[in-house]
Amino acid sequence: MSAGTLAAPYRAPKALHSPAPEYPEEARWEKRTGLATLGFRVEADGSVAEVRMLHSSGHADLDAAAVESLRHWRFVFPTGGVGPASWYRYLFRFELT
Repeated sequence: MSAGTLAAPYRAPKALHSPAPEYPEEARWEKRTGLATLGFRVEADGSVAEVRMLHSSGHADLDAAAVESLRHWRFVFPTGGVGPASWYRYLFRFELT
């Protein structure tokens, strides 16, 4: 973008389908909890194309559950259903109630 030019306001995509991760049975049994922060790229069609672990929960099975869940998320962009492929982050909270 050149100086003096304004781009149209951009709004982040909205999650249409965002299934929660399945709590791993062994982690539930051992009462393990944690926070996992993932970075992910949303493609123009709303699919999740790439997922990266930014901060581990400290438990490989919880991290894997978060990654697997996020791969199934689907988004829609507010501008006619498509938008630029962009990176986002999400914090998954694993806690037992």
